[in-house]
Amino acid sequence: MDLVSSGELSRVIAAGFSGEQMVFSGVGKIAKEFKQVIEKGVGPFNVEFAEELELLAHIANQQGKQVWVALRVNPNVIVNTHKNITTGAKGNKFGIDPEHAIGLYQQYYRVGNAHGFTDI
Repeated sequence: MDLVSSGELSRVIAAGFSGEQMVFSGVGKIAKEFKQVIEKGVGPFNVEFAEELELLAHIANQQGKQVWVALRVNPNVIVNTHKNITTGAKGNKFGIDPEHAIGLYQQYYRVGNAHGFTDI
């Protein structure tokens, strides 16, 4: 199940799914949602921005949990469509440029279990 909010988390749990069967995605995630989703054992987290990864790491550390993370990387693929709806080109509002993704991976993977990340 692909979740984008804590409201969806509640509905999916009520339907009988476990955290291991869920992925937390979407933009605009907030600390309260991260806390709830981590508590329910949801994994992996699809991360859109460096700041979001920093917040997730902080909350995971507070809870003494390890989380699985996938970085949304913009591969700089140019598609012949309207500029306001593209999502894979360099400079789009969602996702991480490949050169920054490698640095984020190294930064958070290197600290490993001490900071709540098992893999990115």
